[in-house]
Amino acid sequence: MSAYSFIESDKKLSEVKDIMESLSINEALERRFKIDDLLLSDENIDKNEKILYYSENGDDSYELIIKNVENDLYSNIYTKKPFVAAISFKYIDSRAEQLIKYLKKEFEKVNELEIWNIWIDEVDKPVYYNYNIDKINIHTIKKIFKPRGFGNPECNIIRKK
Repeated sequence: MSAYSFIESDKKLSEVKDIMESLSINEALERRFKIDDLLLSDENIDKNEKILYYSENGDDSYELIIKNVENDLYSNIYTKKPFVAAISFKYIDSRAEQLIKYLKKEFEKVNELEIWNIWIDEVDKPVYYNYNIDKINIHTIKKIFKPRGFGNPECNIIRKK
């Protein structure tokens, strides 16, 4: 069973792209990156296949990614809003701040968003929480995305005043 988080809206949402760059072993060598000898000596590895990930920052794994999803099987169970975007990130305060800025920007074109946290392949009665976009802060984001064990689906409805 896997956790899944998504945002639903009446209008198409902006995406936040992954800034990790994928590279092949040959591309990494061209850039003079140090590659482990085990990778270099393994004849079963295609040296042109993009199997390595790189970020200049070094702390970009599990960064905030928001990607539009069409015909999402999991969200359709809970709501009828036409636009869905999967959201994933590992919580740290700077990513929470990034998400708050994203949400406030989205509220320039919408009056309501739903942030859902569900367990895939488990259908149960949702628990609803309501928030005002003007009062969203790091603590709110931490509460919405807190690590949690198995439980009911959660719908966090965020509205303008």
